[in-house]
Amino acid sequence: MKENINNRLDRALAARWAERRTVLRRTLKEKTPQAFAPRGASLRGDRPLTPEQWAVLKILDSAGLGVTVQTIAGQCDFPHANATRTIDRLERRGFLIRLRDKVDRRRVMVRLTVEGKKVVRELDAVEEMVYHAFWDIYSPEEKELLLRLLTRRGGSADVSSG
Repeated sequence: MKENINNRLDRALAARWAERRTVLRRTLKEKTPQAFAPRGASLRGDRPLTPEQWAVLKILDSAGLGVTVQTIAGQCDFPHANATRTIDRLERRGFLIRLRDKVDRRRVMVRLTVEGKKVVRELDAVEEMVYHAFWDIYSPEEKELLLRLLTRRGGSADVSSG
């Protein structure tokens, strides 16, 4: 029985995304300087950044004055509990801080520290390497075709149908 084209496409896209994540994880492991671990840190603090931690740092870097954990979870597509654990680990490493919102004391804002900003600046090159490793296998024509196919809208704007 011939496999449905939608299933094949889903599998191909998932495999490509998993490959990107693997390349990112390997590159972060190789390129995360051990100097990023704060003095006296536990062995967990000495570990390389994970792709999830990198995603949180990048969101905070573009956020300026900080964002809520809920916003981070939504932008990273993490469950709230995973976002909280990731933020906890980054906080222990000294890369971010939590601050109570001055207007609404119930809200906690998450913001990069100076050390966190330094990490993001130093690892921006890692993101560039992963980007190229992920996309350089395609010709400019293939990239253009993929972009057209992925951004083309059919008769309905509902992505879940089909």
